[in-house]
Amino acid sequence: MLAICLHMQRFAPQGLQPTRCRTRRTLSSMKLAALATICALTLLSAHAQQPDSWEGEWGEFHKISSVPAAPAEGATLSITDCSGNTCKISALSQGTSNSHCDADGTLTITSASQATAHLIAFGEEKCSLTLLRSEGTPPSIEAEPGKGDCASYYCTPGASLTQRYAFRSRSQFYGDDEAACFAEPAPSRAAICGSKSLADLQNQWRDLTFEVADLGSPRVDEREEQARLLASCDHSTDAAACLDKAFHASMDQWNERKQSWLNSVTLPGDEAEAAKQSEAINGRYVHSFRNGNVQGDAYRSTDTLNIARLSGDSISYSLELNFFNGHSCSRKGVATYRKGGFFVDKSKGVTAEKTCYFEVIPTENGVKLGDPTGACRETDCGARGGYTDAGFSFHEKVQEFSK
Repeated sequence: MLAICLHMQRFAPQGLQPTRCRTRRTLSSMKLAALATICALTLLSAHAQQPDSWEGEWGEFHKISSVPAAPAEGATLSITDCSGNTCKISALSQGTSNSHCDADGTLTITSASQATAHLIAFGEEKCSLTLLRSEGTPPSIEAEPGKGDCASYYCTPGASLTQRYAFRSRSQFYGDDEAACFAEPAPSRAAICGSKSLADLQNQWRDLTFEVADLGSPRVDEREEQARLLASCDHSTDAAACLDKAFHASMDQWNERKQSWLNSVTLPGDEAEAAKQSEAINGRYVHSFRNGNVQGDAYRSTDTLNIARLSGDSISYSLELNFFNGHSCSRKGVATYRKGGFFVDKSKGVTAEKTCYFEVIPTENGVKLGDPTGACRETDCGARGGYTDAGFSFHEKVQEFSK
């Protein structure tokens, strides 16, 4: 029927061809008029189910204080990539008490005023929401419960996806902070929200920042660095161009930091200094502390570290570290003194792309342990274990090993 209607719509301006029979012409006219009415309704229905009126950003966020880095609260629906009557949908809700919801899925449009959001995780639909769209100033979407319990799967206590979402923008928002795009963003954030290419560049910058965060000293705080970088472009006449330049300059800096750290853990250190440091940290260290588990049991655990000096610039070591609920880290090997002023044991990570650089770091007060890439933790430790802030003081040395 839709194809016929479209054909009629195309040739309607030509009018009706004259016939010899007035009665037959009248009947034909009546039939065509009725068909035209049906076609109008069909075309109207088809147009109503088009995704144009649904696609876009819906909802609102507002900051809970005037502090620039303050969190925002609110809820949003993002409806994108529509094809036919199907779109992608993502839902986000954040409250003042750290309550939140975060869900993704597909949207099936059934009419101009109703659609169903199928929320999916791990390739499986977990629940659905019924979305009711209404016209107004601005238009809005009311989300009502559908099948399943979305709150228990996608939300923390106190948060909900079933609420009203006012229309905000026909254009999609981009970037790593969707809430900020709704909460009256500053010029730099607004530039990222409106540009996919700039948001992609931001993601590249973030990935590299996280990669180098613990490579060297001081530690890089991604949030602080990003806030500083965005603020530097807020007063630019072209925030997007300023950010493009700033992100690239920062990535050049991070790559230099990465190379400098790599030199510090791979290039040979001074042998005389290696002998001095290995003699200072040589021995057995013991640390006993109160531990427990999720059942509420309390008990004592003991961490140990053994370091023995080898010939030249190397040491042998072994360690056992304990953590809450019975988790632990266990490791042993040989570490060589490097340019950075500490001993390094390089080994394979859990994947070919990862390399463990285990650091035994002499300090004024004892020995620190380092895992700057995080790859050693993955091979050595249980879920709660790790080498962050791990170390022993000289006061915990209980034995000197013979040289």
